[in-house]
Amino acid sequence: MRHPKFLALSGNAIALWDEGKDYCDEHQTDGIIPGEALKTFRFRGVKSIALLIQSCGQKTDGTPYAPLWTAHAHGYRMHDYLDHNDCREVVLARISDKDWDRARNDFVRRVNRDRALVQLIRRRDGDYCRYCGSEVNWADRRGPQGGTYDHVDPDGPELVTNIVVACRSCNSRKGNRSLAHIKTLGMCLKPAPAGSRRDHDVAGLDRGQKPNPNYTENGQIPNPTTEAATTTETARALKNVSAEASSAPVLVFPTVGTSSTWGLSSTQVAEWQGLFPNIDVLSEMRKAVAWVLANPAKRKTAKGMPRFLVSWLMRVVDTGRRQGFQGSTPAAGKMADWYGHFPHCRNEQECVKRFLAESKAEAV
Repeated sequence: MRHPKFLALSGNAIALWDEGKDYCDEHQTDGIIPGEALKTFRFRGVKSIALLIQSCGQKTDGTPYAPLWTAHAHGYRMHDYLDHNDCREVVLARISDKDWDRARNDFVRRVNRDRALVQLIRRRDGDYCRYCGSEVNWADRRGPQGGTYDHVDPDGPELVTNIVVACRSCNSRKGNRSLAHIKTLGMCLKPAPAGSRRDHDVAGLDRGQKPNPNYTENGQIPNPTTEAATTTETARALKNVSAEASSAPVLVFPTVGTSSTWGLSSTQVAEWQGLFPNIDVLSEMRKAVAWVLANPAKRKTAKGMPRFLVSWLMRVVDTGRRQGFQGSTPAAGKMADWYGHFPHCRNEQECVKRFLAESKAEAV
């Protein structure tokens, strides 16, 4: 405000100029102040406007300074606004880049949380960028060679056929563009590294499915938008990667997070029943389901369900809500301890070790 132009202005005129500058910055009008917007300004007095649109002061060579505002078809224009501020297109592009960076970071976090999906992508692509072919460094969190995951078709589904390994440099360079647009940047999606599983092999992992004929022989990923028929098949394959996919769940627990449910397998029930012989594990698990359904705000993630249920069983033991021991009856006049063993186990850790040893002996 120490510029000679402002020395001849009144306080209200300076405040009006500030209002106009704030309006142009907020609405990205490239220095144009519409007449309708001017009516909403607090210091819109006639004298203040007159001071802004007339020349104020002279340069050292005697020529007058240009007025701070000039008349415009839609109102007024701020003098030399674009000489000191970015134009609308540049500002919007900067905002779009920030939004894309935020969306990319959210996308990478979602992928990293899905371990089955990450396993399939890494089996196919290894540690190599699918755009430049260079080896990525997964420990590098900021450098250009750091390993990331790229959404091939930004508008496509988040499935293994639409996600590839990419270095941070190529990922940033590709941005939110499709495969057709990155050709103008000299980029292309390279085939999966030699020796890695192709997309059709990965999609049928652990399922024994035949390769999908829609995939090309050179390993190129087809456009996901043209493969609606394979989307269901790929999604079904991803759900069966986990180790418990082969056994049907005995009980289904509602969960929070990326997965809405978690299934308790009969194998897990049998294992816990062996570790807690004095408890009806299946009955307690039904109680746990009822508790989870009645307390939706306290539901766990699918990853945290085993720990939650083991803690549930431990609390049952600690509070004495255990069923009668169903194992072999101890000798007359002797009472088995609350772990179901005689002689008594001194602590639970000793009991578990003893149970495992007995199980191995019985198996032999």
